[in-house]
Amino acid sequence: MANLKEVKPFDPNEGAADLATPWPTLDHVYSAADYVSAIMPETPSTMGFIAKSVNEAVVIAKATDLPPSMTSFTTMTLMPEVHNGGVLQPPGIPFESLRKVVRDNVAPQMIINQRVADVQRYANLSSHPWKPGWKIELRHGLKNPSTSESQDIRDAQVFLQNCNSEYGDNARKRDARQLTNFSSFLTQIVWDTFTYDGISIWTDTDLKGRIKAFKALSTFNIRLTTKEGWQGNPNIFAIGLDEAGNPIATFTRDELVFVVRNARADADIHGYGLSEVEQAIKSIQGISNAMDTAVDKFNKNAVPNGILTAEGMWTSRQLDVLTR
Repeated sequence: MANLKEVKPFDPNEGAADLATPWPTLDHVYSAADYVSAIMPETPSTMGFIAKSVNEAVVIAKATDLPPSMTSFTTMTLMPEVHNGGVLQPPGIPFESLRKVVRDNVAPQMIINQRVADVQRYANLSSHPWKPGWKIELRHGLKNPSTSESQDIRDAQVFLQNCNSEYGDNARKRDARQLTNFSSFLTQIVWDTFTYDGISIWTDTDLKGRIKAFKALSTFNIRLTTKEGWQGNPNIFAIGLDEAGNPIATFTRDELVFVVRNARADADIHGYGLSEVEQAIKSIQGISNAMDTAVDKFNKNAVPNGILTAEGMWTSRQLDVLTR
């Protein structure tokens, strides 16, 4: 136990770095009794089984290599200010409002689900050239792959299908580490890109910088920073928030991939996109406001209902047309 090191990437439910209070590190040896007495000083010695359980929880929390996940703890939202460590808020409609619009309305759900169904047609391997899907082949065209090349192709296919190269097609080990298959991965990023116009992909790399695993994170919980980075660290370009808006994780370019489809170059936006849901909301608001304004012009005038006031030079024929 004394030789175990804290495993990264972080688990935001425990806290990360100096952003929250983490579990005790395993660089020091904690006995079960010491740990329980620290958090529950009044615990009697007869509750030794609690001490054993707590000590096992410390080992599990630090020794399990899990990708980040943003767990909801509260429904209250308190977003950090722009000057708070260099965090930039999304422009336009807040992410909370966009998420609520998509969750509570059937129309955006049906549209997004249609796009999910389109993408799902290409989520699996294609068995024939005329069938939808994907396939890995050599760049040399018609050249037949060698035995080693065929094995490399199979390994690459397993890597994509399971979003990792370490656990292969063992779904139980993959799911235990909060990873998904490629089909679920595509579904998650399609929902995020149409809701927030942002795709957030966490990547786990080896010592040589090669990707071992990747997972779609919720763009709702990701915020970008200024060019100075988080709290003056330019290597940190994004942070992870919990549901209360508290920064609980930091990301470098090697740990997180953030992509938008409708890119904007405004200096104050700095990397955020413009989702179709936000565009639809503004279009509906514009049409509704125009209709309300037109109706108010007719309802809130000074002419009593049924009376037409005509001023100026009017002919009898023109007045007859108006009265009809």
